[in-house]
Amino acid sequence: MSALICRSERYLNITLTRENNITTGKIYLHVIERERKGDYLGKTVQVVPHLTNAVQDWIERVARIPVDDTHEEPDVCIIELGGTVGDIESGPFIEAMRQLRRRVGKDNFLQIHVSLVPGKTMRGNFIEERWLITSIHSGQ
Repeated sequence: MSALICRSERYLNITLTRENNITTGKIYLHVIERERKGDYLGKTVQVVPHLTNAVQDWIERVARIPVDDTHEEPDVCIIELGGTVGDIESGPFIEAMRQLRRRVGKDNFLQIHVSLVPGKTMRGNFIEERWLITSIHSGQ
């Protein structure tokens, strides 16, 4: 379980499981297992739609799991999309979030972009902002 999940549990007084932590490996394994069972009817497995749909389905499934003592379905699901935007590994997840927004409707989806704001470092050097511009563009 990642440190973020542990912190989230403590601050929000909720209980999360390993299912709440989606990793690239878990998603790829899930898609491979479905392919081996024949769920894709012999079609070539592709990032879009197979991988992106798997991410969205996982989020929607886990978002319904009760996380507190009320045992009720949560009203809100908070997703942190970590990693470095622009890396090839994050591409399917970014695309899945774009698609999820369309799937659930824009009135049911809020995206908040958190990033380091470029500026001078303590040594007087400027932090490169190309990665920030890329991440803003990719998240739209």
